[in-house]
Amino acid sequence: PPPWESLNRLLECTVCFETMEGSIYQCEEGHCLCAACYGRIYVSPQTGCPTCSACLGHVRCRFAEDVRDRFLRAGGEHHRQATAGGASHRPAAAVPKQGAVRAAASKIGVSVEDLRAVMAREGVGLVDAVVISARSKVASSIEAA
Repeated sequence: PPPWESLNRLLECTVCFETMEGSIYQCEEGHCLCAACYGRIYVSPQTGCPTCSACLGHVRCRFAEDVRDRFLRAGGEHHRQATAGGASHRPAAAVPKQGAVRAAASKIGVSVEDLRAVMAREGVGLVDAVVISARSKVASSIEAA
């Protein structure tokens, strides 16, 4: 893939899998989160990282912000054209995302569309959507019994 697509994949939030905008936060092990996900997840300095459960704290990853900002300013013309108007051209990243959603949906026995609907409706990432969907499925099973 072109270098800007590889860089976009490295700049994806570990929660929502979107390219991180604004401030980028990291846990003490270096897993990065976008500002929106950090705002939803962070409760106290002891809040656990959604990837590894290490302390999330209030630490920005200025290196990732700088790489992203330099890349977006000096990025290839293809990247600027592909992302104009908010559209994202990341075919290499789209396959693993769809694969991850498909695998998660299969494991808990729901459709990909239902899992994506939960993510959109609740404003959560894949992991939280799986938990919400699984709880809902268990609750429905109990009610049916």
